[in-house]
Amino acid sequence: QLAFGPTEGSLNHNEENNNVEIASASVELENFIVEATFQNPYSTSTGAWNYGFLIRDEGGSNQYRLIVSSDGDWRLQNHTGEAIGQIIQSGLLKNFDIINGATNTIWLYANGSKGLLYINGDFVADLDLSARSNPGRIRIGTGFFSNDEIDGFSTEYTNFSVWASP
Repeated sequence: QLAFGPTEGSLNHNEENNNVEIASASVELENFIVEATFQNPYSTSTGAWNYGFLIRDEGGSNQYRLIVSSDGDWRLQNHTGEAIGQIIQSGLLKNFDIINGATNTIWLYANGSKGLLYINGDFVADLDLSARSNPGRIRIGTGFFSNDEIDGFSTEYTNFSVWASP
């Protein structure tokens, strides 16, 4: 059942504020599917970039963060109040386009302690979501790491959608 979206918009880069730039779905869920298509903001020769999801978000730095980066890797982090989260899982992406202006679709399924990650329609990993089972906000973001944003640029997104799952 579609609970939010699809929406589209821009995440405007602001390196000076040291915050993750976010857009929020208007739902709080534990079990769901979230999908969004992100457009790479600039060439990797210009600078590094990243984007992804904040899920089971309780506010502040209390959430899971699923992040994909311009160096072609992904990571799942658990943040429990601190700026630097614990890396639960990570890996290299095989079907991830880093070209300036290219798009990548991230699809994540969360159900209790388990999750599934797909990038551009390809299965990436089973996710271990056992450390955090609360319902929470679902957000998309960019600028997860210092120096991964350039002022004046933005990360465009489309098809930001959330489906509730029993």
